[in-house]
Amino acid sequence: MLSLRTVVRAMPIRLLAVLSCLSIGGCALLPGTHFVNGETPYYIEGPHQQGPPDGFLPIGTEVRVESEQGSYSRIWTKSGIHAYVWSPALKTRAERLEQEKQ
Repeated sequence: MLSLRTVVRAMPIRLLAVLSCLSIGGCALLPGTHFVNGETPYYIEGPHQQGPPDGFLPIGTEVRVESEQGSYSRIWTKSGIHAYVWSPALKTRAERLEQEKQ
């Protein structure tokens, strides 16, 4: 019978990272699905929170879109920010590659 230690040693490290990230409900280690098209404000509490934004994401920031709510997307950044940004401020990988070709 295989021990847990043997199984864990046999798993690629990336797979372990993905599994551990999924177990905590998301992860900044997963590759991004979109990029920020310009300096973009983000809101931690929600897209319609009162007051100023919680911060700004610089142009080119890679993000993973988790969900969409109206004209806003819930995103994760590799630095660990979990917030809402205005969806039109994001470009997919394909859109970014097309823009770089021009």
